[in-house]
Amino acid sequence: MKRLASALLLAAGAIVPAAEAQVVTSNLQGVVTDATGAVLPGASVTALSAETGAAILVTAVGDTIKEVANDRILKTLSRSQLRRALTPQAFHFHILKRAYDELEQIEAAGIDVTDDSFLVENLGVAVSFVEGSARNIKITNPEDLAVAEALLR
Repeated sequence: MKRLASALLLAAGAIVPAAEAQVVTSNLQGVVTDATGAVLPGASVTALSAETGAAILVTAVGDTIKEVANDRILKTLSRSQLRRALTPQAFHFHILKRAYDELEQIEAAGIDVTDDSFLVENLGVAVSFVEGSARNIKITNPEDLAVAEALLR
């Protein structure tokens, strides 16, 4: 995962950078977000995560998605079962820490890690979701930042 999002620990109302965290308890939540997280609230995601251990914001896929191989279309995937992963993504800290403990091994295997939820899913942990707005985009590429700026106007 070349670009890691900023993980924050929320404990008793305090925000502590993950790198400075010394104590891991089940009361701590790791919240992963990007620039849009500060603009579009994710309170329902963090509340669901507190209850289930792992939750992310998603939105329905509007585009037609094709599975491809060897320069050919293999099939069209049903949109009814697909969602775009957004931020924020929230996890019990001990789950997020375990997921990141395995990051180097996953990357060494050549697996493309696209978000923190993928790492948690890789542990076998069920990730809950909250349906969000397509306006809460994930900032991954420079053009995403331009879209976010336009949405904020």
